Amino acid sequence: MKKALSKPSKASKKPVKKVAVKKVAVKKVLTKKIAPKKAIAKKVATKKIVTKKIAVKKTAAKKVSTKKVVIKKKETPIKKQCQCKSHYQQVDKNLILQWIKKIGIDSSAAVPILQEIQTHYGYLPREAMDIVVENTNISASQLFGVATFYAQFRLKPIGRNLIRVCHGTACHVSGADRLNTSIRNSLGIMDEKEDTTADAAYTIENVACLGCCSLAPVMTIGGEVFGNLSGADAQKALKKHAEANGEKLKLE
Repeated sequence: MKKALSKPSKASKKPVKKVAVKKVAVKKVLTKKIAPKKAIAKKVATKKIVTKKIAVKKTAAKKVSTKKVVIKKKETPIKKQCQCKSHYQQVDKNLILQWIKKIGIDSSAAVPILQEIQTHYGYLPREAMDIVVENTNISASQLFGVATFYAQFRLKPIGRNLIRVCHGTACHVSGADRLNTSIRNSLGIMDEKEDTTADAAYTIENVACLGCCSLAPVMTIGGEVFGNLSGADAQKALKKHAEANGEKLKLE
């Protein structure tokens, strides 16, 4: 019996192991409690970043809107349209109806009716041609075909002063093309498809013959004849005419 009491038993060592296990468990719990705090901190940080981005977008949108307002303010003056309306006459429907009544309504009346319109307005306004189609037996395709076939008719407004350059055989051989180039440079009409200055001061027109072959190359400005011209002579004649009539040239 004494020997049994002096030796330590295996059962006495077991409680020590249990205590160690409990300490480890406590540490794990502590780490778990700290972990959620870090996660919350991350969430807060992401929220701040998002709010900054939204603020930047809002300011950018404000800048765009202010730019649009500035552009709208600039798009106000329409000077060219006003100049054209003041210089060219409005189409008088009653006047055109009088011509139709006098000349006729058949297709054979197309040329004389268009001649009356161009003599009065200087060109063939689209509104005037529509009135002819509505009140005659002439179709739109027939009337437009006649207007584009004959060189005497114009579909665009003519300037206050008409320049006609002869391109007949004698004038063509003598250098009519040089007159065109010089005059266009003085007027600032560089596009071959255009023939009238932006301010409607001058219109340049090529004609088959002016009946002044002995003066080749020849041109007329407002009905005044200028013959035996070089390119420089044509520019001088144009400048003189512009000064006398209060017009401005591009190269002055």
